[in-house]
Amino acid sequence: MVGVAGRSKGCHTCRQRKIRCDLQQPECARCMKSNRTCGGYQRAIVFKDESTKLARRAHVTSTAVVDPQHAVRAQLFSVFLNDHLPVAEKHHASQREPMSWVQIILDFADPGKALSSALSALSMARLGRVNQDRTVSMQGQRLYAQALSELQKALWDQSQMFRDETLAACKALETYELLECSDDRIDAWMVHGTGMARLVQLRGVNRHTSDLGRQLFIRFRDVEIIQCLSMRRSTFLADPEWSSIPWGNGPKTTDDQLLDLMAKMPAIFEEADSIPAMHPRDAVLARLSLMNRCWDLQAEFERWYEQAQPSTPEYWSVFATISNPTDDPVLGKVFPTALYFPSLRLAIRYLYYWTSIILVQSTIRITWFALEGAEIDYSKPPHPAEKRCRDCSTAGLTFCSCGRESNSIRFDMSKVRTPPDHEALAEPARNIARSVEYCSQPEQGNLGAIAVVFPLRAATECFQHRPYPEEHEKGNRPHQWCQAALEAISVTRHLPFSSRIRRTAWGYRPSIGSGKQKNPCSCPGSLAYESGDGD
Repeated sequence: MVGVAGRSKGCHTCRQRKIRCDLQQPECARCMKSNRTCGGYQRAIVFKDESTKLARRAHVTSTAVVDPQHAVRAQLFSVFLNDHLPVAEKHHASQREPMSWVQIILDFADPGKALSSALSALSMARLGRVNQDRTVSMQGQRLYAQALSELQKALWDQSQMFRDETLAACKALETYELLECSDDRIDAWMVHGTGMARLVQLRGVNRHTSDLGRQLFIRFRDVEIIQCLSMRRSTFLADPEWSSIPWGNGPKTTDDQLLDLMAKMPAIFEEADSIPAMHPRDAVLARLSLMNRCWDLQAEFERWYEQAQPSTPEYWSVFATISNPTDDPVLGKVFPTALYFPSLRLAIRYLYYWTSIILVQSTIRITWFALEGAEIDYSKPPHPAEKRCRDCSTAGLTFCSCGRESNSIRFDMSKVRTPPDHEALAEPARNIARSVEYCSQPEQGNLGAIAVVFPLRAATECFQHRPYPEEHEKGNRPHQWCQAALEAISVTRHLPFSSRIRRTAWGYRPSIGSGKQKNPCSCPGSLAYESGDGD
């Protein structure tokens, strides 16, 4: 099992001198008084082989064999679970649908080499980071390299490639990069996510209808959607078959329905990014169409929200207790109150909803202003009204521009729906910022901190482009608050990903398989998420 060497609570220096330590932190008074360097209070992590004790407890007969390495791996993973899951989830995990993929793999009878290695790497690396033990962290990195090798073998083995255990191993390594960030950017996390998406596609939609397969697929969906939103590229999850077949005839949860809507957004962003390269005439038509799609999606989110809202409030305000560098003795806290929720599950639901509203409404605003500033050719008179097609009429065009006539365009901006103002975007952004305190509490585990990072990144972007003339001398405090909160999560929750994503631009896509990675363990771009027979 995992333990801490020694029982004395004194600093290392006082223990070596065999004298009583006053336990003052960060340095004890005895060491400072004697001009000695205080060795600190961090204890080395040790591993105890308790396989014999475990066997006695389980009443193992003389013919059974207990694998000591398996016992150690089980203990390591138990420590990881304790750090990863919210307290409430650990107490009631058997009474509800799994919240994390780590709960699903407990049902695997034979995890296989790839998944076992990946879990060991993940658990060891996390243990080393939380305890700031470089030796343990390095061991986690070596296990990570081994896990990559085992996963590569499984991906090229037709008997293993499509097993649920192999997909779970991909998920474990993606989580490793999410928690550890083995490089200075988020490339490796994105590469694993892209590879996992490719494997899910190769498995086919029908392989995700079993209990384990469906649960793995559900836990994969939010990562795929978040990555595609970040990279602004469409996802296959928006296809009707992928939003229906895995559930069969069973009902979808409220959260499933929300992710169905979120899966539609990346394609809109990808289309928006392609418009600037178009001919001006085509760009105007594309932007008008894009705005209509955004408004339709906005309406779908609003309908979802109305149906999801219960009769009693699912979150409430309390006075904020967390500190932030932007707190000012005169102006006070940027966000004086925080939002609390009955559970982390509900917190994530609303964080995803508020993030979606920010992203959709931001796209509407950007598209509207691009239309307002478009250069239009008024050289030709409009066609008679009876010759206008229905689409062009409803879009605000004064004549049909479907391609039958010239490249000139004439349209009336007054007929184009006015976009939401900055305040409409700021409200969900404020809600996200006010949720940070709840999600970053230690009792919410790693899941709570991870859940708030991407929404907080969206809120940061929203505040960055919102004018604050009344606070010019102090700068844009809400934007600064969100940036500082991302850095704080990185430090206090031992989550470097939070700091990395703050510095990553929207639309950033890593170079997959480009050979630029110096360390093969730092970014697994060489992994082949393809079928072994080349299909």
